[in-house]
Amino acid sequence: MKLILYDESNLILFLNNLQIPDLDLENRDELEEYFRSLFLKLHNQYKIDISGYYVIDIYADSHYGLIIEMQREELDYYVYDDYQVDMRICIHSIPILFELDEYIFLNHEDFDMIWYHNKWFAYPKKKLNEIEIGKLLEYATLYYEEDTDQIIHNGIHL
Repeated sequence: MKLILYDESNLILFLNNLQIPDLDLENRDELEEYFRSLFLKLHNQYKIDISGYYVIDIYADSHYGLIIEMQREELDYYVYDDYQVDMRICIHSIPILFELDEYIFLNHEDFDMIWYHNKWFAYPKKKLNEIEIGKLLEYATLYYEEDTDQIIHNGIHL
């Protein structure tokens, strides 16, 4: 799990397929239970106290895993107790790409290399293992903006 903590109210979690169970994103009860255990892990490992109302955006890709953006909303009319969490969860099923500064050779059976707006993007064709993810993240940053479909459809594929 990779964590980017901007402040107490904003954080991003990167969870690859190896770090998450077979999670059914359509099952709200299972999803809420998973987030309860995730909040407890954040508290125990990183000393991050999660309480209040959170807007949670989940970017899901079957080849990489999940990127979870959490933003705490301040509500004036409701006071939360410690560790009490309300959530609004939005799920975005979009391809997650790996943005590269320069072209690197990747196995073309496993990756689609895309040239778009003077940048290289790698798109996995299959679920990645731990070694592939580690090697790729050494050279790339994850790209999960809303226009990833546009990059895949309009970019030049090699």
